[in-house]
Amino acid sequence: MVGEYSASTRKKMNLAKRDTFHEVKELAIRVLETAIKDYKIVCASTKPVLRVDGLLVIRDASKAALEVFFSQGYAQFYLDLSGAKISEAGLFKSLKRETKEMERSAKNGRLFKVENKGRKFGANKHYIFTYLENSDGHNETPYLFTETELKDAKNRAKKNPEDLLKKDRLTDWLD
Repeated sequence: MVGEYSASTRKKMNLAKRDTFHEVKELAIRVLETAIKDYKIVCASTKPVLRVDGLLVIRDASKAALEVFFSQGYAQFYLDLSGAKISEAGLFKSLKRETKEMERSAKNGRLFKVENKGRKFGANKHYIFTYLENSDGHNETPYLFTETELKDAKNRAKKNPEDLLKKDRLTDWLD
């Protein structure tokens, strides 16, 4: 008969639908993870132009575009596809709260004491947070140190003054 399929054909079609659904769900999750990561990077940076995943982006334009994504229904589409149990508004509110402190205060080379929010048994209550970049001013990267790691680095610098670079007056004045 026209329009009827054998049991084996129906089974293959159902498997194909299930595989496609899982692929779409995984893609939606990757889109959301990338958008969240990029939003955190953009909010934490003080540079007007920065490199994100190898691309140069304008900080304010990228932040505005990501805020539209998270507040105008676009993220909700991907949240629905991924099966997430959070609303777009809830996700954006959480992101704004998380990035608010970094956006106000994070600057390259400045150290900030931050709470270990996902603390496991035996882990430190706080870390020392900073953004560092290479000597060319590229590859801005976030770092978390323990108090002990910073003390060890400071002691190493004291013991090996011959290895330290000097700051010129202009650099010192601009800091």
